[in-house]
Amino acid sequence: MDQPPTGLYVGTLPWVTGLDDVDFPYCGTIQFNVPDEGLTNGYHFELRHFDCAAASRKECTSIWKVNEGDLVIKMAETRLIENTKFFRKGNIYIRAQATLVIRDSELMMTRGDVPTVHVYIFVDPMATLIIDNSRIYPSPEGDLVVVINRGKVRMTDSPTSIHGFIIAKKARLIMSNSEVVYYIGGLLQIEGGDTRVIDSKLGALVSMILWQ
Repeated sequence: MDQPPTGLYVGTLPWVTGLDDVDFPYCGTIQFNVPDEGLTNGYHFELRHFDCAAASRKECTSIWKVNEGDLVIKMAETRLIENTKFFRKGNIYIRAQATLVIRDSELMMTRGDVPTVHVYIFVDPMATLIIDNSRIYPSPEGDLVVVINRGKVRMTDSPTSIHGFIIAKKARLIMSNSEVVYYIGGLLQIEGGDTRVIDSKLGALVSMILWQ
């Protein structure tokens, strides 16, 4: 395929109605038979956390660790997300001198009860966010992930689908062999501080310093 698909609709005819009365499983493995190419690799899917309605009674053991509500990391606390598929329904606040380390993991974010289209990671002026060999991206529900960095962020070997990455005055970002790319946005906005981007990809770049 010259342009590989980025999504898949599953439904019943006429095009496209729901699966409310269909015994379609919430989880499993799916493959596609491409003409003249053969079968694709198997892809594990899991739909129960995405408001999918189906008549399936199949029991699914989730591969995602699901948390609802805002995650607040306080004071000098260090929180580690490692070797995990972490589904956060709400914002993340890294307060005071706290540290959040995301390593060898996937962090998927959705608004939960947040009344805006954006879901945020806030890094306070003395706080630290470390992203190492991990993916950060929104849920399929149409959310947009925004990072507001007023402290220090280090991102290494991490392809992310962040909509907006804002570097405030006196903040610091070191980004190496990583991506901030999304089909809507992927913007690195520098308002001050110390920003270093090495061997990485950006959807867009704007420096507010040049406009002042």
